[in-house]
Amino acid sequence: MLIIFFVLSSSSTIIPIKGKEKSLLNLGDKEYFEEEFRYYFSKNNNSLTKDSVEFKIQEYLDLYIKFRLKVLAAETLGKDKDAEFIKEFNGYKSQLIKPYLMESKITESLVKETYDRMKEERLASHILLSVKEDALPADTLKVYNRLLQIKKNVEKGASFDSLAFKYSEDPSAKSNKGSLGYFTALQMVYPFEEATFTTPVGQLAGPIRTKFGYHLIYVKDKRPALGKVQVAHIMIKNPSNGETDLTLPEKKIRSVYEKLLSGEDWETLCKLHSEDVNTKDRGGILNWFSTGKIVKEFEEVAFAMENVGDISEPFKTRFGWHVVQLKGKKGLEPFEKVRPKLESSLSRDERSRVKTSKAISTIKSQNGFILNTENKKMALARIDSSLLRGNWQTDTTAADSSLPLFKLGENEYAVGDFWSYTISRQRKRMHSNLQEYKTDLYNRFEEKSIFDFEEVQLSKTNFEYRMILEEYRSGILLFNLMEEKVWNKAAEDTLGPKAYYERNKQKFVRKENAEVRIFVSNKENVIEQSRNYLNASIREIDSLFNKKEPLTLQVVEKNVEKGQDEMISAYWKEGIYKHAAKGKFYLINIKKVIPEGVKEYEKTKGAVISGYQEELEENWIEELKAQHPVKVNKGVLKKLISTIEEEV
Repeated sequence: MLIIFFVLSSSSTIIPIKGKEKSLLNLGDKEYFEEEFRYYFSKNNNSLTKDSVEFKIQEYLDLYIKFRLKVLAAETLGKDKDAEFIKEFNGYKSQLIKPYLMESKITESLVKETYDRMKEERLASHILLSVKEDALPADTLKVYNRLLQIKKNVEKGASFDSLAFKYSEDPSAKSNKGSLGYFTALQMVYPFEEATFTTPVGQLAGPIRTKFGYHLIYVKDKRPALGKVQVAHIMIKNPSNGETDLTLPEKKIRSVYEKLLSGEDWETLCKLHSEDVNTKDRGGILNWFSTGKIVKEFEEVAFAMENVGDISEPFKTRFGWHVVQLKGKKGLEPFEKVRPKLESSLSRDERSRVKTSKAISTIKSQNGFILNTENKKMALARIDSSLLRGNWQTDTTAADSSLPLFKLGENEYAVGDFWSYTISRQRKRMHSNLQEYKTDLYNRFEEKSIFDFEEVQLSKTNFEYRMILEEYRSGILLFNLMEEKVWNKAAEDTLGPKAYYERNKQKFVRKENAEVRIFVSNKENVIEQSRNYLNASIREIDSLFNKKEPLTLQVVEKNVEKGQDEMISAYWKEGIYKHAAKGKFYLINIKKVIPEGVKEYEKTKGAVISGYQEELEENWIEELKAQHPVKVNKGVLKKLISTIEEEV
């Protein structure tokens, strides 16, 4: 879906110009307004200069017109009336409203609390006794009481670690005795975090209920947050099955380490020797990480380093042997900079329940919520045990169904509304508690009614929310029609892509390149010997040359374009060449030189289909422009450019 949501690529928003909406353009007889265009434009252009405003607007207007033409085509075909579209859009709509309300109602204190917690890390251990979220009260109580007894044993002096090893149902407890290491805010489920950060060091918290069960938490230590670190590493993997010399990886990494200490270049050694294929060609650099994000042994070494450029001694993890170089350290970013990310994170974790409750309370208080408690009691009493079988029924047209249940703003909700909701949402729950299930259904009905009410208010009064709904609606319509008109058509058409390839062969030219195998050593005699093993496997090379002294002979295989590698380009002819540079000796086997030419259709089919799709889309856009002539209001456009230039 994201590939057609060009309007959703950024979060910054320029507030629309107040006053009467101005028609910016017409597609046929349909108008599109300035404030809508400006909303979309601002979300995709947040790095403007005065000199770039006019160019950026003109460029984006072309994209916007194409986007609107496609959506208009979908509407003309009645795609917005399709049952599947309505179902999908309503699904998005129901999800959009809740986080939007949470975001708009989130309190400063909740965000600030999380930020303050991120300034430190807590060291904690726990004992987990698992219990399902929907377990019966009697089963839940049994688990709770078991954990209480364990807590009493700890308070009497029993070893927490020993009890965690014996009783905890966290699988990792058998190896870590319940220890979770150091962590900060947003790294644990919210109830667990809340208990840990509100409990003094050296004390117990719990039993605490989370979605996993009941926890007993022992807060062992706290420290200032270590922030984030970035390192590069050279890694030699642990021995694979069948390896006879299990010490070879350690020998190799220690040999690399000695070369680093003697002054050899990190990037050269990394490219030549590291077995982390994802990082070796970029100097072994890893993404920034904080505590708790990487294996413990690696984390401890990385955070213990002090100065950028420092190199660690070799060490082992479950992945292999490593040497690490410190690239950078940074602390927690300022509050205003991280606040948007925090708000986004908070909307996805269990704090969202807190925010939902606060949002509901605010909506109730702002709109004069009045509950008729007697009628609520009567409405719940009417629901009998057939609810647990999922087949409760009642007459929702009877006189008592019209009795008022609650009022919100000018809207009144009747007892019958709740009963109808219950009939439509009931599910078989033979092992549930009837009173709890009835209360849960009522709470869900009340919450839905309140959020539906707020959604109507937002759609009337909040421009940004209205535009978000429009983005999703347009995006779904566009995606479905693009599938029909472009993507599926190109995939199913066998003759079209071939014809496109024949018309556009100049776009699929292969540069002259060579298949190369290079042998590298510090010893000239070893390079001479390697002539006898031009086609030997890496395993054979290690066995013959690297068993006693790791890294004696290394082999690199690659495909090189002409001019891409200065050393290889100096020879550039099939054959065997000896080369020496910077204290190293090379045997270069240029196995095959492939001349420049047009790529075969089958070997470039993906790029051909992509190009054919672009051609189909361009042709379709021209047809749409003919059906819905484009007319831009130049006066409105000029004023818009001028206004934004003044704001930049």
